[in-house]
Amino acid sequence: MNGSKYIFEMLKQLSHTDIASSLLVLIRGKNLDGDIINTGIRTQIVSNLENENAESILYNVSDALLYPYLEDSAPKEIAESLACGTPVIAFNGGGIGEMIKHETTGWLAKAKDVKDLCLGINWLISSCTNNFVRTQCRNFAIENFDEIKQAQKYSELYKELLAK
Repeated sequence: MNGSKYIFEMLKQLSHTDIASSLLVLIRGKNLDGDIINTGIRTQIVSNLENENAESILYNVSDALLYPYLEDSAPKEIAESLACGTPVIAFNGGGIGEMIKHETTGWLAKAKDVKDLCLGINWLISSCTNNFVRTQCRNFAIENFDEIKQAQKYSELYKELLAK
């Protein structure tokens, strides 16, 4: 379930703060009924990217990925962002909470809680002034999302289930 309306509400709330002038939000996809324009925060629409290199560059130049879904099983965007060393701010629902270490590789906000999303932005600004968080994100992704390690985990789980 898409929680974009909560992201837009968060941007509106942040537009009344001291950090508003320093924010630039890149939005993938299309403008949704003018919501983006009316937030009071500078925004730029990024059309669909045509190759993996362009996506990698976008993640690498970004300070964070705002992932607006209320629930998702294991979104590849979060894994890709962390692999590029970019922290993620998202709602804690479904498998998302297993992909992000709260206040280490990103911020896990309570579902539909706009104030908690704003706290995530504040955490990002105060914590990401050096490369430490980016390094943690990259290391976490390597440790947890590597294809070979994932296959080994599935194999171990399969063997464990067969033994029961």
